[in-house]
Amino acid sequence: MYEFLDRRYALALYDACSEKGNIEQVLEEFEAIVDEMANNEGLMKITKHPQISKVAKKRIFREIFEGKVSAEMLNFLLLLIEKERILYLKENIINLN
Repeated sequence: MYEFLDRRYALALYDACSEKGNIEQVLEEFEAIVDEMANNEGLMKITKHPQISKVAKKRIFREIFEGKVSAEMLNFLLLLIEKERILYLKENIINLN
């Protein structure tokens, strides 16, 4: 079931980007974010920590990525945080490709 949800989120992002014609840009952003999360131990700890609220996680992601990624990508990240799927970000890039 979770795989289905992740695929659904990835397809929704793909559709939104397809309409705007920025699929390649978003894929590049996706890869950069996955790399950032893999290489930033502090960000991963925050992302995994069950006692850090969704609101706090969203604020942190906004501070890090706002202005650096497209609005579609930022909204996608915030949705994944809200749905507690942000830890599966890498799987979403596979679904998007």
